[in-house]
Amino acid sequence: MGENESDALAFDEFGVAVVQAGQTKRFNQPFGFTGYMMDEVSGLYFAQARYFDPATSRFISEDYVRDGVNWYVHCYNNPLIYIDRDGCVATRDVTDEVNNALQGIVKEAIERRPTVVEGAPSAYYTIKRAQNYRWFIDQVDHRKPWDIKRPDVWEGTEDRPGTIGTDFPGRGVPVIYNGQIMTPEQLGNFTYGYIGAALGLNMFELRGGSWVAAGIPIPLLSGDDWLNEFGDWKDIQAGFDAFNNSKGCD
Repeated sequence: MGENESDALAFDEFGVAVVQAGQTKRFNQPFGFTGYMMDEVSGLYFAQARYFDPATSRFISEDYVRDGVNWYVHCYNNPLIYIDRDGCVATRDVTDEVNNALQGIVKEAIERRPTVVEGAPSAYYTIKRAQNYRWFIDQVDHRKPWDIKRPDVWEGTEDRPGTIGTDFPGRGVPVIYNGQIMTPEQLGNFTYGYIGAALGLNMFELRGGSWVAAGIPIPLLSGDDWLNEFGDWKDIQAGFDAFNNSKGCD
């Protein structure tokens, strides 16, 4: 290339390379679209789990998980929203939508924390705490605004807008939140812990609430129930710690 000549490489939605400047097509860059490695011999992208053909916008082998109806489709045919980093799972980044939704309820939760009133009887704090428990349940319980494993909580209904305000990713379909991959259920446990921490609840109280929400008496919990509950607690703890480390949404 000449002294003033340069190349710029861009891609369309499905990874077809476009040379925007210079037009020399002399690139010393093996990684391109979505970080996939280009196989110059076949013209395919190596996506770790399988190869992707930008010419057909499809993977050349089926999804070994066999998720959905079409096992060759890339990013549910919507690569402007979804990202498939490894040829296995298409994910969508919902960080901005979730954090925007959290801001209002976190602000309200912080404002609901009992303030120290000189000379107030202990019953005052007991009543305030009981009121906060009721408010918290009305936010995070089943079919409530922050039960975000449900489609209507994301998308809304004819009667009310959605809490998150974007398309529901699907049950068990991973999303990206603050750089972490998690399912809507895991994200729901995270926000449960985050909002609870903002309200001033402790982890003992939040774990107890999780038990109550499961609807299974502790003596009747099976081994699988305990494993599921411990998994929920891990996500709740992550949300609890995230609030206490940041003191609010970024």
